[in-house]
Amino acid sequence: MFNLYELNPRRLWVKYVFALGIILFFLVGSHLIHLTVLSHTANDAKIINIAGQQRMLSQRIAFFATKLNTPSVLSEDTEITSSLAAAIKRFESNHYWLLKHALNSDASQQMYFTPNGPEVDRLTKWYIAEARKSISSSDNHPLEDVIVNLDKMASKPLLKKLDDAVTLFADESGAKIERLEFLQLASLGMAIVTIIAEAIFIFFPAQQGIIRSLKKVEDQNQDILLQNTKLVSLSHDLNHEINHDALTGLKNRRALKEELDVCVQGYRSGSQLFILMLDIDDFKEVNDTFGYPVGDLVLKYVAEQLNSLCRREDVVARVGGDEFVIMIESSGLLSESRIHKLAEDIISKLKVPTILQRNEISIGVSIGYAVAEKLPIDGPKLISDADIALRKSKSSGKGMALPYRADMRDELEAHAKLLVDMMHAIENREFVSYLQPQVSLQDGRITGFEVLGRWNHPEKGVLPPSVFIPMAEQVGLIDQIDEIITSDGLAILAKLRAEGYNVPRISINMSARSLRSSNLCTDLTRSVTEQGLAPNDVLIEVLETTMIETSADQAVSTVTELSDAGYGIAIDDFGTGYSSLSMVVKLDVSELKIDRSIVQEMDKAKGRQALEAIILLAKQMNLTVVAEGIETASQFNTLKGLGCDIAQGFKIGRPMSLDQTRRWINSYGKNVSDGPMLAFENLY
Repeated sequence: MFNLYELNPRRLWVKYVFALGIILFFLVGSHLIHLTVLSHTANDAKIINIAGQQRMLSQRIAFFATKLNTPSVLSEDTEITSSLAAAIKRFESNHYWLLKHALNSDASQQMYFTPNGPEVDRLTKWYIAEARKSISSSDNHPLEDVIVNLDKMASKPLLKKLDDAVTLFADESGAKIERLEFLQLASLGMAIVTIIAEAIFIFFPAQQGIIRSLKKVEDQNQDILLQNTKLVSLSHDLNHEINHDALTGLKNRRALKEELDVCVQGYRSGSQLFILMLDIDDFKEVNDTFGYPVGDLVLKYVAEQLNSLCRREDVVARVGGDEFVIMIESSGLLSESRIHKLAEDIISKLKVPTILQRNEISIGVSIGYAVAEKLPIDGPKLISDADIALRKSKSSGKGMALPYRADMRDELEAHAKLLVDMMHAIENREFVSYLQPQVSLQDGRITGFEVLGRWNHPEKGVLPPSVFIPMAEQVGLIDQIDEIITSDGLAILAKLRAEGYNVPRISINMSARSLRSSNLCTDLTRSVTEQGLAPNDVLIEVLETTMIETSADQAVSTVTELSDAGYGIAIDDFGTGYSSLSMVVKLDVSELKIDRSIVQEMDKAKGRQALEAIILLAKQMNLTVVAEGIETASQFNTLKGLGCDIAQGFKIGRPMSLDQTRRWINSYGKNVSDGPMLAFENLY
């Protein structure tokens, strides 16, 4: 059963608004009805007044017409005539106004237009016409007859009808006003009833609800006071979570920024502020090898060791996945050499193997640090300086601590500018092909040229691959550079052949990123065909380190597709990677290219044994062997004696532009009859 005392206090305002809306509705309705009463009263009064005027005007017209026929008044009396004309005009105007505004009921319509009796409209129009005849009487309409008619009509039927009209209009107005007044009283009554209902059904229950709510608030106040201590504790815990790393318990990036801001604002002259930034070397390999749970243990272990090596007042924070920052403020007691010693102690302590989940792990870290000694201090720049030093440490071999130096930022900015220049270079196709010759070790004939990329920088001149290839691989632009150099190399081969030079083939290096493109074979074949060449004119050199992934790697599929299409495949830098033999077995390889580092060691017993083993393996698998890095006649003769097939190196020819290549071929052709090695010696 509905209980008035159990109304929801939170919804009382809806009921208040609803009730007040109803009251407002009735009050506004009552006011509007009142305004309507006043409007109708004024309009009805005007109707009654004009209807009364019609009675008076009918008598006035009859009076002036009779006056014109009085012997003592001249017919040319213009004053009486004009008064009569004005009365007629007013009488006619009033009549038409009444027709337009007063005939709002069947009774009034019947009074004015009923065809069975002397209706007001017909009588009025006839009377107006007769009155106008009195002004312009003639032999056809003698004035005496007109006056008699007017007097007769004005004294009896017309006057009677006009009196009836006034009476009818007054009765209708009264009835209308009574109805409107009733509606007004009804509206006021409903408003009063609504107010009473609101008091009974809303305000009284609301009062009871408020009383109960106050009682509940009083009861709950004690609970709130009891919970306040828990909330304060929770606030402290939340603040700790906001400012600390959940895994290691160290301060996070946000807290470090706040600590740094406070330190910078309170920094005093003569003090020193050090920022050390360290990064775990090859942390991804830890996760990949041992799993993420062990990786988390490594991070916690590093955090513990940092806390143990730092002072209580130092700030140790974890700011990234495997990045940590140490902020040290000193009043001058700590020198940069002591900070460097601290960094080296951190590196040494973490290198000591530790057991984590039954796994023995040695943790390598790289550290970069920066110091602020002068005011004003730029906190974010200090962090940036330490980060730049860290990057330099990692790029210089990892596992070391380096202080920030200004030339490091210059180097970084130069690197960033070079990256922008590289993007423009790709767009403007500034990368060009240089050719390094390859010749037969047996008869000295030219077997081909290796296409080597160069960057024709508009400001720095021709840049070697060592300047731009690592950066291009890092930012994912190497495949676009491969495409430019390959296209240029194919065009050079086609041009040399068109000029009559006998160039059997070119070999092109393909990056791992290019080899992992499923469209490489299709795109390369299109370019080869456009130059009027064939796939067997091109040898694809693949670094064996490219193929260290599984056999399901897209690079493996691409190499297979290239081989099936007729391209020669050579494994470059053979003997330096991890998967040489497995790739030779799995792929349709036509050549092995011995790395220059092995060629340089051929004077040593192990180096020579390695060469012999590689050449023997190649011969047994029916593969052509290419040796690169030949720089002496002794190396040339040794490789020839071991059965190596093709030689490449500075002793034979350096990487050359197209014009230099033409000159080299022409010079080489003149001396080759003296024997291949003698020909080389004559070139230098």
